Amino acid sequence: MGWGANDPHDVQFTTNNFSQYYKHMCQTYGVLLLLYQQRFFDLTFTSEAQAVFLQMQDKLNEDMRWVESVTYEELNLKPPSDFQRLLLRVVHNRKTDNAT
Repeated sequence: MGWGANDPHDVQFTTNNFSQYYKHMCQTYGVLLLLYQQRFFDLTFTSEAQAVFLQMQDKLNEDMRWVESVTYEELNLKPPSDFQRLLLRVVHNRKTDNAT
């Protein structure tokens, strides 16, 4: 939770330092869990709700990077480049296109 300069006296420890990260994580995985429940449990939804679920799935698929529970940066690893992410997106799109 610490963020600041290299000087230990300038580091601030607060959850506000990562509030956007946590917000994005909750949004991403909250929607993902809802979609899994909708898909894999014997639940009945209206056609309007089904349309909303499809929109939510499309929105998740648009994200180039889902929030990791442990980030590359925290592990002191170099994250994939934008080009690598783009290639992975193409592979993902081909898989989802072939599945339908």
